[in-house]
Amino acid sequence: MLSLDSPRLIKEALICHFEGKVNIVINNAAYDPMRAMGTLDDAYVQNVLMGNTHALVMLMDTLYAHNMIQPNSRIVSFSSESGRKIPFPEMYLVGATKATMEALTRSWADILGGSPTTTGTTVNALLVGATATDGLLRKAPTVFRQRATDALQYGSNLTDGVALPEDIANVAGLLVSERANWVTGSVVCANGGKLKIL
Repeated sequence: MLSLDSPRLIKEALICHFEGKVNIVINNAAYDPMRAMGTLDDAYVQNVLMGNTHALVMLMDTLYAHNMIQPNSRIVSFSSESGRKIPFPEMYLVGATKATMEALTRSWADILGGSPTTTGTTVNALLVGATATDGLLRKAPTVFRQRATDALQYGSNLTDGVALPEDIANVAGLLVSERANWVTGSVVCANGGKLKIL
């Protein structure tokens, strides 16, 4: 359930368990029940914007305002191909929130990179495509569900563009490592080359 209290609760948990310090933040806003244009209502739109934009903004603002983000930290926000080209029409509003996330990534890279309290911190968006997760297997059109099932059974294949979760985790791991200290404000693609950002 979406809650305006989430940033406060995360802040309190960080204080309780990690002395209020954070070195890695993974923003994976994923409120994505799909609805076609012409079938929306106020509650649905509010939930999509709350889950994928509002909560993300308030979490980052809370962490920054309370000096929780340490110097040389790594922040990775999960974006999606749907922010550039929707794979099916029901994803259009979720895609718009992913495009917003990419814009926020560029702004946060400048703000955090230029702040004395967060110097050396990098902020990047990780653009992913179809990934064989429960969400894809449960909600996507049949063709995507079948490709995800095939990936789980036979492994990921660059030609069909469906990743395994570990394919994405490997790229996220690179972005949060010390080796990625010179990559910031970028959209890094982990989608098997299906959508190319140059």
